[in-house]
Amino acid sequence: MTKEKIYNTTTWVIIATLVLGFIAGFVVARFKYRTQIGLISTMVMDKASEINTLTAENNRYFMVTGVMMEEKDGIVSRLISDMTLSDGTTITMSGKVIKTDGSIITLKNGESILMNGMMNRMMNATQ
Repeated sequence: MTKEKIYNTTTWVIIATLVLGFIAGFVVARFKYRTQIGLISTMVMDKASEINTLTAENNRYFMVTGVMMEEKDGIVSRLISDMTLSDGTTITMSGKVIKTDGSIITLKNGESILMNGMMNRMMNATQ
């Protein structure tokens, strides 16, 4: 065999050994750390849920001096059309909140409703 063929064969043997080692390590780690991987996955999903909740708390619709306003990502603007929230609640431009059970609530000055349908009273109605 020529030097070049020996070099190429050696290169392929090294690459194949590395690939097999990687695959074997992956399989062993997957079985060994299965419970930890499941726990971390659960933790990541819980954090994602918390982030969605916090985002919903920062985005809201509220009534100020008889005008319906919306706040999304810190930007406040006038509500220009009726909106439907993730829980099915509808908010009209006049400030009526129509829940999925059919009940109707009219927002008063300083009251707000979050994106998840939770209602609360704002500390400062001019925010």
